[in-house]
Amino acid sequence: MPLDQAAEAFVENALRKPAKPLSETSIAEMRASVEALIPFGFEREDVHAVDDRTVGGVAVRSYRPGTEPLGNVVYLHGGSFTRCGLHTHDTLCRRFANRSGCTVVAVDFSLAPEATHPRQLDEITAVLTAVSRANPGEKLFLAGESSGGCLAAATALRLRERGDTGLAGLVLLLPVLDRDSGTTSRHTLDEDYLLSGEQMDWMFEQYAPGAAHDDPLVFPFRALDLSGLPPTVVVTAEFDPLRDEGHAFAERIREEGGRAEDVCVPGIIHHAPLVPKQIPAGARVIDDACALLRTIVS
Repeated sequence: MPLDQAAEAFVENALRKPAKPLSETSIAEMRASVEALIPFGFEREDVHAVDDRTVGGVAVRSYRPGTEPLGNVVYLHGGSFTRCGLHTHDTLCRRFANRSGCTVVAVDFSLAPEATHPRQLDEITAVLTAVSRANPGEKLFLAGESSGGCLAAATALRLRERGDTGLAGLVLLLPVLDRDSGTTSRHTLDEDYLLSGEQMDWMFEQYAPGAAHDDPLVFPFRALDLSGLPPTVVVTAEFDPLRDEGHAFAERIREEGGRAEDVCVPGIIHHAPLVPKQIPAGARVIDDACALLRTIVS
């Protein structure tokens, strides 16, 4: 289908604003640009309880839905590895908790370039361990959005290599899985829809400078073996350069004997779920992910 009218207006408005090359843009400016989007996020929904604590020095925030939770979802925000945090994703996590029926545990992992790979994976693993120990017998899921999807997929691969089978499911929302996957969408949609090849190169240079191009814990798309991963949900967007690599990742899991469900939200761009007040269809990224997660729970 064509680009959603609200998404088209958002893109046109963004492209009208002159932007400096990334090489001339400071980390502070990058972070300020996403802070400006907070007012366009989801409406703030009530949840049964919100709890702030730290795990190994990392802040986490739990959102417990009003119903008896179906499990626990450790949630990793996006933001090019360099920006966003608990405050930028508060309303998104509230919606995720209510729609999934699970307690969502948002992780304020260390940002690049101040911290680089594999520190983020270590922090995420520590949070998963803490949540599992605090909730014995309850299902544990790992979810990540955009660059957080990269961290989620890499963490799942790392746990598999260690023989840890504690994850009941993996949820990837518009995931970044490679610097350049070579897929069709990566090269046909990376000019006009606000996520460019330049940005992809830049974010990985901040997060994992000097990483080998085939390191699956940096670039999960490059993993030679995707067998043994937990049941996986992948949500992509039609006008996202990352669309095809997300679908291909799910397809490979299925081909290698695993369970994977993937869905593409029509008409929207990569940034849509951060600005549902401007691109209402962006809400489907969260809602579709939660609906598919419930199929894993059941």
